[in-house]
Amino acid sequence: MRYEHTQIFQKIYQLVLTVYKVVSNFKREYKYSLGEKLQNLIFL
Repeated sequence: MRYEHTQIFQKIYQLVLTVYKVVSNFKREYKYSLGEKLQNLIFL
């Protein structure tokens, strides 16, 4: 079985996409501070 078909992979992938979409809408001054910290948290 390929891991792309597992439910946990699909949920995490959706979380990553959502975080990137949210961060891309941040104002410029927050995108590279708060946005970067948020992105780093999900990849721990």
